[in-house]
Amino acid sequence: MRPPVSRLPSEEILQEQQEVTLQKLQTTAILPEQSLSLVQIFLNAAIATLLYTRQIIKHHSGVFSQRCVGDLLGLSGPLSYKDFLDLSTQAEDIRSQAFKILIKGRSQRADQILTLLVRFRSLA
Repeated sequence: MRPPVSRLPSEEILQEQQEVTLQKLQTTAILPEQSLSLVQIFLNAAIATLLYTRQIIKHHSGVFSQRCVGDLLGLSGPLSYKDFLDLSTQAEDIRSQAFKILIKGRSQRADQILTLLVRFRSLA
C-alpha cells in the first residue's frame, strides 16, 4: 500500500513559483549603463553585418572583426561598449554565435558610422 502523497495548497505553489521568478529577475537585472552598452554593441553588429553581407565595405579592408556572443560577458557582468570593441581575444566556446563588428580607425566610412553610435550614447 502506498503512503498518501502530501500536496501543497495551490496558493503555496503559486507563491513558490512567484518567488522563483522574482529570484530569476533579480539575478538577470542589469544597470542602465550596461543596457546602453549592449544596445550599442548590437547596433554595431547589425550595421557591420549589413555592410559585410552587401559588401558595401570590402571584406579585405580590415574594418571587420569577429566577436562571439560569449564575449559579451566579462568577469563582472556585461562589458562596456569600448571594452567589447577593444577585446583582442574571442570566447573559446564553440557553441557561441559569431558575428561581425566594425573596428574604428581602419576606414573613413566605418569611422563615420561608429561616431554616430558614440553620439547615440550622449543622447541617452
